[in-house]
Amino acid sequence: MGVVCESAGLEAGEAAMLGAMGLGERVRVRMCRVGEPVVVALGTTEGRNCDCHGHCRIGLARGLAERVRVVVETRNADAQTGNPEVPA
Repeated sequence: MGVVCESAGLEAGEAAMLGAMGLGERVRVRMCRVGEPVVVALGTTEGRNCDCHGHCRIGLARGLAERVRVVVETRNADAQTGNPEVPA
């Protein structure tokens, strides 16, 4: 799980397209598939809730996805096993 911090190097049209699909700064994302396309699940935006409650997924061309910077959120250790969860 991570939060989009910026869209580095995107053209205005690309940033507008991603925004129309719900992917913009401060949106929580979860990686679903690495490859071509990259598939991410969109979550809530910091400070407001999404109507889909994190059930939206979008596919991005790998070259486009590589220019979207995400800050990975660390998770707490699993209470039952004591093993840290690996961010998705």
